[in-house]
Amino acid sequence: MNDAYAFEQSVLSTIRAHGALAPADRVLVAVSGGADSTALISALVALRERGAVAVDLAVAHLNHRLRAAASERDAVFVRDLASRLGLPFFLGACDELASLRSNREAAARRERHAFLARCAQEWGATRTALAHTRDDQAETLLMRLARGAGPASLAGMRVVRADGLVRPLLEQSHGACLAYLRARRLEWVEDESNADPSFFRNRVRRRLLPLLEAELGVDVRARLARLADELHQESALAEQRIDDLLPAGRPGAALPLDVLRRAGIAAPRVLHGWLARAGVRAGSRQIAMILGVAAGGDPSGEVVLGGGFCVRRCYGELGLARTHDQAACTAVPARLDIPGRATIPGWELHAETVASPAGAAAAMRGTAGRSLLDGDLAKGPLWVRGPRPGDRVHLSYGRRKLADILIDAKIPRHERTTLAVIGCGRDVLWVPGVVRSVIADPGGATRGCVMLRAERTSGVERRESSAVDDDE
Repeated sequence: MNDAYAFEQSVLSTIRAHGALAPADRVLVAVSGGADSTALISALVALRERGAVAVDLAVAHLNHRLRAAASERDAVFVRDLASRLGLPFFLGACDELASLRSNREAAARRERHAFLARCAQEWGATRTALAHTRDDQAETLLMRLARGAGPASLAGMRVVRADGLVRPLLEQSHGACLAYLRARRLEWVEDESNADPSFFRNRVRRRLLPLLEAELGVDVRARLARLADELHQESALAEQRIDDLLPAGRPGAALPLDVLRRAGIAAPRVLHGWLARAGVRAGSRQIAMILGVAAGGDPSGEVVLGGGFCVRRCYGELGLARTHDQAACTAVPARLDIPGRATIPGWELHAETVASPAGAAAAMRGTAGRSLLDGDLAKGPLWVRGPRPGDRVHLSYGRRKLADILIDAKIPRHERTTLAVIGCGRDVLWVPGVVRSVIADPGGATRGCVMLRAERTSGVERRESSAVDDDE
């Protein structure tokens, strides 16, 4: 019995050291009926009975119905266990898993967490306790290492998660749980699927770890669990440093390239952190591609991440965008009558006659998305399309290639195809937000003007740039 008391005290030490449970917490305990979860609920009840923890407890069990009669047996065992302990009991069942041919283990985990979330909400639980042990931690670290995980993922499971999930047994071994149950003369059920070598975790548990311990002569599970804890500490420090480096503001705010330069060899970790804050994940190959775009001489570049996201370089910074945020304008001109309306992908254009040019010019001053043309010079109809190679604009100092104007205005390459170009005949008259030709400027003798109005219907809006717009 002293061994049982020592186990319970060790669990209590974990709870206190990590602040896993607080007085008056309502703790929903996930119990499969196996040794670890049976030890967890039994230890928590024992700690509560002697006043070491002041919490309400309930038991939840999800019948996955993957093992026919054995699954029903487990559900009955857990129900009877909860009854003997005098605890509320929640039972769920899942019928869809048996039909899955692949990824059944991952699907079962998702169903289990969803079930626990529903039970916690129904009962008003403030904590949900899982029975992961130190052995599970070691197995998880090796599995993630085999899949190419980085330091943050190798940090493994935590005793306490921000969402209220706790693991009071994470510092105990599976062997200690078995010894506790035997000392308390408590029964449990064995899940025969734990011996199925088709599951990756079972191969790690039953083949790889015993082989490592036999060959190295050390407690590999304990050392891996300690490594996971140390990696968690290192990761926490790295996160603090990343927070200091990343720009303040909303998640996904533009990342200055200077931040990556200052991060040095830690630049990949900074990129991961920047993306993670916006809920976006990227693989090591994608991170390397982003760093290549950031370090290259091209002021524009793009890396598609999947999931509808991409990272774009815009001169001195990186931006995160959805790949469908912008629609490229068509190169086929659309007719814009005066007065009239025309639409192209991403834009809606309006043209109307103005009786008082002076009044219209005064009213428009400083207003983006509008332009005045001399009604005598801008003979309709006008046309609207996207930019084309060879487009030139008449400026006060001569004709200039539109491509050069866009480069000088530091408009990213991915935005250039989304611009609208309005013209008449062979002349470009206006590119909203960028530049306006002087050939149709209203003069002093102008008797009537045409007011053009451009409205974005999708994509990124730009302010009028006085550096390239001769509208004043």
